[in-house]
Amino acid sequence: MPGTSTSGPRAPDAVATARLALRRATPGDAEAIFTRYSSDPDVATDAWGEHRASARVREKGGFALEGRLRAYAEFPNHKPGDPQDVLCYAILL
Repeated sequence: MPGTSTSGPRAPDAVATARLALRRATPGDAEAIFTRYSSDPDVATDAWGEHRASARVREKGGFALEGRLRAYAEFPNHKPGDPQDVLCYAILL
């Protein structure tokens, strides 16, 4: 039908309550996000070696591949005792 959208409803760009305000991140927010969280030890900088989508996200975000750690970590979606490769990424801010 003319004038109808097949993409479905879109989430709002911002949501606010009395105690919380959330907004959709924009590309301009990337530097502030990296600056804030780059020194946080809980922020992961590794990607499972076989998970190409995770690697692409890091590369699009400006991270560079530093190296591959062979048989470095066990992941919960693999059998115990079977360590997997991990890709290490870094970014200069």
